Amino acid sequence: MELGETIYDTAIREIKEETNLDIEKKDLKIFNIYSGEEQHHIYPNKDEIYFVNIIFEINKVNGNLKKDSESIELRYFDICNLPSNITKPFECVKKDLLKQIL
Repeated sequence: MELGETIYDTAIREIKEETNLDIEKKDLKIFNIYSGEEQHHIYPNKDEIYFVNIIFEINKVNGNLKKDSESIELRYFDICNLPSNITKPFECVKKDLLKQIL
């Protein structure tokens, strides 16, 4: 998040930078905010952090997926077939998403 930027502006900018997809603010809806112990993560280099994750539902995207230098790969997944190696901070997001659709 840049100084003075809203969470919506941050999401729109970061999605564009990291995926090449265009999003409009009207198409963003907050799904949930995650923080606390569930968001604890230790990177392979031993850096330790606590995320605050704001997860959005996005109703419409424009453009084609194109990875940037920070990404290894970009793909869409069916919610019921997400990869098994999701990092711990996103397990609760996955659980809540599955609760919503099942």
